[in-house]
Amino acid sequence: MLRLHVYGRRDAVANEESFLRRILHHLTSDHYRRDRYGSRLEAPIDDVDQDGPMIAPNPTPEQILESQQRLKEVTAVLDAVSPRTREIYIAHRSGYSYAEISAHWGISEITIKRHIARALLALMEHPLRK
Repeated sequence: MLRLHVYGRRDAVANEESFLRRILHHLTSDHYRRDRYGSRLEAPIDDVDQDGPMIAPNPTPEQILESQQRLKEVTAVLDAVSPRTREIYIAHRSGYSYAEISAHWGISEITIKRHIARALLALMEHPLRK
């Protein structure tokens, strides 16, 4: 009603009922849009994620295929080095310490470091796809 009064001071309103209905329609639409937009911003991510996870817990088939291809490339590069170097590098990447590897192979830790360096050099020299 206030809008009709303010607008009526400037211009003549031919159909006041139609004017009020149009204002009501616009106010309702604005209110709905504001509430809808605001509710999207205020929803905690945990609440949204409960309905369905936003991030897939498992890798996609493309990611699996890419990982398998990269593993084949790394395996091919490591096949080019000596079997001992490959075994030492894999043991080190599996979490064994230099001391544990040297005790198992019966060689010094500096030799273990050299084998790992050879394997890393072979991997760095080969252009792996990213």
